[in-house]
Amino acid sequence: MLCLLKAGIQTKNLIVALEPETASIFCQYLPTERLNGSVPGFAMTSEGTEYMVVDLGGGTADITVHQKVANGRLKEIHRAMGNDCGGTSVDRRFFDLCEKIFGDKIMKSLKEESPLAYLDLVREFEIVKKTLEIKKPKVTITIPCVALNTMYQEVHKKNL
Repeated sequence: MLCLLKAGIQTKNLIVALEPETASIFCQYLPTERLNGSVPGFAMTSEGTEYMVVDLGGGTADITVHQKVANGRLKEIHRAMGNDCGGTSVDRRFFDLCEKIFGDKIMKSLKEESPLAYLDLVREFEIVKKTLEIKKPKVTITIPCVALNTMYQEVHKKNL
């Protein structure tokens, strides 16, 4: 709160709100008729309209359902209850799989001794996550073979 005062922001002008609430309020001002894929005749500003706000964050995936009521107010039909399906959870599961395939010692060595190769793997996985298509469930990912093989040789005294 002290930071706000130092920045000259008066507390009477401040509202602390959750992301789904602020996204919902923002959506009230979207021209839905111009949104790609919107249903004809759907308007966020119509009283009685129900809609979902989906927040696919880093740690959680939160889905909230709101209804537009009188006087521009919103009624919460379903409160957001996050589960661990966010991006960081997906990342953790991918790297758990890498540890099962290569071994946790190898992955730890890769991260500590060859951070650029590890970062390449992280970036590659981010790209795959963003371009994944449901119609094409097969995924091809480039892995840092040279660095992984070097780590593998150090630990197991043979090639990967």
